[in-house]
Amino acid sequence: MSRYLPLSLLLLVIATLVGSNVYMFANPRQSTPIMPSDVTSIKIPEEHETVIDSPADQSMLIHTQTRPLFSPSRRIWIAAEPEAVVDPILPEPDVAEVAVVVEAQPPPLTLIGVQKTSANAMALLLKTGTSDAIWISPGETIDQWTVKSVDSTSVELVDGNQTVKLELYPTKIAVPASEQP
Repeated sequence: MSRYLPLSLLLLVIATLVGSNVYMFANPRQSTPIMPSDVTSIKIPEEHETVIDSPADQSMLIHTQTRPLFSPSRRIWIAAEPEAVVDPILPEPDVAEVAVVVEAQPPPLTLIGVQKTSANAMALLLKTGTSDAIWISPGETIDQWTVKSVDSTSVELVDGNQTVKLELYPTKIAVPASEQP
């Protein structure tokens, strides 16, 4: 008898669930939305339409409109009058007084690796803004920059009279070699 007890309990639970489902399907529950006693009809608002049933509700909206929630001062925002823009008349600069200062631009390259053997040294340079990495040796040119030398942690590039040293582990962005200590 005890051998069939778990099986009979399982069958009893399944029969109860099936019976309750059959009863609920045969006798659907009649439900209606609960309406307040003072409202006799419900109007579904159209898009961008506000439904206000009584004048008391309208007076409550005045506070919402005069004290906006997301305005820092909680007052209605009023646009300021635009100020008149006056263009100042500047004197023409004297051409002799204007000095043109052209600063050296570092190359659009980043040093990401160095390979140095007893026979040769190569630097792995990454072009800024791309995923193009190029192995380059001393004497070779990349983007108008010629590799002057490759150390174990840096590479020195030359473009005309401008020399820049790129570090493998930079503390700053490329510094012209003339400004290094």
